Amino acid sequence: MPEDLQGQAKLFDALTTKGTAFTREERERYGLLGLLPTAEKTLDQQVEHCWHEFSTRRDDLDKHIYLRALQDRNETLFFRHPHPQQIAKALAQAVRPSTWCEASRTLTVTVAATGKRDGQPRLFALGSRDED
Repeated sequence: MPEDLQGQAKLFDALTTKGTAFTREERERYGLLGLLPTAEKTLDQQVEHCWHEFSTRRDDLDKHIYLRALQDRNETLFFRHPHPQQIAKALAQAVRPSTWCEASRTLTVTVAATGKRDGQPRLFALGSRDED
């Protein structure tokens, strides 16, 4: 349960982290003291910073990569974009429709090359965590 997480587990839980927006009291409660800068930033300040960074990306592929990394590390910020249509555009422009092959358990995704609309197909083999 996310509320039970402590320390780095709490900080790196992409679904619930607040980054530097954890208050002093929350930092003490979750064992985060020393794991974050001492200065607190509100979620609104972090959102402003993230989306400024997003807007400086040179093309849709770069924006797509930035968004994927942001979602992986902090979904709270990812879903607080003030203009969600910009996210949708960047994601749609960078990745073209995919094809799933059940027999080989591969997913073919066409990734747009910078400045090109047709892109290059890439294969990804997907496994199940149950196979470990």
